Amino acid sequence: MKARTPTSLECAQLLWTTIPILMRSLHGAMHQNRGSDEERHNMGQFRMLEILRRAPCTLSGLAAMHHVTPSTMSRSIDVLVRKGWVTRESDPHDRRQLILSLTDEGRAAHAAVNQHTQDMLAQLLEQLDEQERTRLYDGLSVLQKLLGQPADDAGHTACPRRSEGTNGPDLNT
Repeated sequence: MKARTPTSLECAQLLWTTIPILMRSLHGAMHQNRGSDEERHNMGQFRMLEILRRAPCTLSGLAAMHHVTPSTMSRSIDVLVRKGWVTRESDPHDRRQLILSLTDEGRAAHAAVNQHTQDMLAQLLEQLDEQERTRLYDGLSVLQKLLGQPADDAGHTACPRRSEGTNGPDLNT
């Protein structure tokens, strides 16, 4: 007997209720990561480190990506600068812009939390049998495709490019 195919609404409801549970689990894994309170990450910091790991970015570019004001983003970046994970330098072509870059310490912190979180998720997924893991993997691949994000670039958002005609280098080339 073939199982009933869930409706789009049922899938949406399951996804909508699952995401907060997943985010709480990931948040908990980040807080279980070794280190003092000063060394711990939160999801917002991890996302900023991931963006800066791929390429330097302007403060205004990060603010636009997170839908916050530059002053709000500046306060968030202050924490990462104090930790020694990010440097903040004036753009030599436009002194109004700040260019943010990941330090070696920031790369190491990002790598550590990334590995810890993946290990935690892998341990959780070990509870599934092979068929369940295959179905989950296939479903997540479909979701990534639906959202327009290739699997090999998942979660890797680039800093917005400067519009043509502005001074200064394109920070994403």
